[in-house]
Amino acid sequence: MIIELHRKVYHRPGMQECKRAFADQGFTLDAANSKRSVFTYKKQNRIDAE
Repeated sequence: MIIELHRKVYHRPGMQECKRAFADQGFTLDAANSKRSVFTYKKQNRIDAE
């Protein structure tokens, strides 16, 4: 998932809240593919055995 957060729009606390919300849902930041205001997150796929 790729999200773009602008500091002038979300301000630092809002950006931190958004990042925390993604982490709470199991996403991890892909720092190698993230830039200053564009953040890339990954989530492990879960396959349930039947």
